Amino acid sequence: MNLIKQSIGALIPLFLTMVVISGCSTDDTGSVDVEPAIVLSTKSLTLSENGSGTLTLSIVPSKETAWEIASKPDWVSINLLSGTFTAEAIVLNIYPITEGLNSGDYDGLIKITSNGLEAEVNVTLNIGEKASMSSSESSLIFGYFEDNKSFYIKNEGNVAMDWSASIAESYITLIPQTSNLSPGDSIKVNAELNRSSLPTTVQDLELSITSNKGQTIKIPLTYKNYKEEKWLIDGEIVDAEFNRIHDELIVVSTGPNEIRKFDPATKSMETLQLNMTPTCLSVSMDGNFAVVGHDARMSYIDLNTMQLLNIFDVATDVFDIVLAPNNWAYAFPRSGQWERIHCVDLTTGVETISTGNQIREGTKAKLHPSGNFIYGSDNGVSPSDVEKYDITAGTAQYLYDSPYHGDYSFDGNIWISDSGDKLVSRSRNIFKLTEDQATDIRYYGQLLGNQRIATLDIHTMANKIYAVMETGTIYQEVPSNTIQIFDAEYHEMTGTVSLPGYLVPDGNGDGTMYDSQAHFGFFNNAGSAFYSLLKAPEEAGLVSEWSLATVLLD
Repeated sequence: MNLIKQSIGALIPLFLTMVVISGCSTDDTGSVDVEPAIVLSTKSLTLSENGSGTLTLSIVPSKETAWEIASKPDWVSINLLSGTFTAEAIVLNIYPITEGLNSGDYDGLIKITSNGLEAEVNVTLNIGEKASMSSSESSLIFGYFEDNKSFYIKNEGNVAMDWSASIAESYITLIPQTSNLSPGDSIKVNAELNRSSLPTTVQDLELSITSNKGQTIKIPLTYKNYKEEKWLIDGEIVDAEFNRIHDELIVVSTGPNEIRKFDPATKSMETLQLNMTPTCLSVSMDGNFAVVGHDARMSYIDLNTMQLLNIFDVATDVFDIVLAPNNWAYAFPRSGQWERIHCVDLTTGVETISTGNQIREGTKAKLHPSGNFIYGSDNGVSPSDVEKYDITAGTAQYLYDSPYHGDYSFDGNIWISDSGDKLVSRSRNIFKLTEDQATDIRYYGQLLGNQRIATLDIHTMANKIYAVMETGTIYQEVPSNTIQIFDAEYHEMTGTVSLPGYLVPDGNGDGTMYDSQAHFGFFNNAGSAFYSLLKAPEEAGLVSEWSLATVLLD
């Protein structure tokens, strides 16, 4: 029996082989039929997020027939989605689409069909963690009139992250300051600037954004701030003097025609309307009275009560005026070429004419602190010079001019120290003053600089000279916005102070800063403050151009 079973087992494979071969044969020529199928180079394809894969496909039996990609994962891109089978194999390049995908493993099928035939390829993709964030703004700039700025933080990666924003300065608030962002999400961040304690400045800062995935973004942040500390003044200032006895600034203006008394410390003001257009001003040494020059008139005013005491006729268009402690006023003519000083006794109103040499029209005059003399700087002649007049007898008497005739220029204006021992000319030259003609108006040095002086004051006890130079060309000189500080004894320059400018809005959150022009400047009695009358340049286009700025001394 065993022998029979073994014989039958050996015959079964032989029989099956004969059946398969017989089944494949369809004609008398001996050719073999092949089951139609789509043939793939692989049944499984693994992709990397930065790479691609290749799939080769063909059809058996070989014949021309159409094929197409019936379906594929959304995260896969294939160079060919359809075509026609030919004798040559077709090569497909398969790429991953990683944008918007979170980290993790992805599986899918690529299905290929052709005339009722199907084939599938399993595709695997692994996405690693990618941490990335971005800011919608590369920088933040707060204009002078902008208190809020915003920007967006976006999670550009494929993994959730925590972020936080920080800036060292406490006057900038970030809202929100931290949060969590899912992949692809963004959030709006508001930056708020608190200007309440900020000075006038343009400041560059840095805002930092960090994530718990090790990402950092640095955003430059700039803010412009202007703190208005000037006292804005209406009208057009014509002339100004300072009364150190009462620490009061006295000015005359047009538009309206007024004399004004300012207390810079308390920012209080008293005014008196003038009957005529003012041309110049002088304040008495005791600070109680003032005279205002007009065309053919002068007004006499009590500064304590701000009342007009009298109006006197004077036979000249008054260019400059001096009120002396002898209760006389001295008017210097605006025109007439060679003229004389018009001297008015304020007690009687009687006008007399100075004796001695004539003076030049447009002479600028300063009273000597002794109250006995006036020094005048001529204009419109070359070389320029300084003259001295004696007023002890009431009517001014021309005494003499400087011993220099072109050696040292004066350039049309002068300032005398409160101690009375120095005279500084517009040309920055310094001269020693005495009561003796042999030693009076003698060269004593020069202040450092290249331009002429616009305004100056000397405080001997504080040992300070504050001077503002002119700027621009010789055809259009205007006062600068910088105080130059000098030692009053040795005349060495020790520093500078920039005066505040004028900010004009541009309507878009920012503005243009214009340099001020310092036309007048005065020390207070203690030498602890310097008051400067500033004017905005014409191009600023302001209705109110004048202001008062205070500079505190160290």
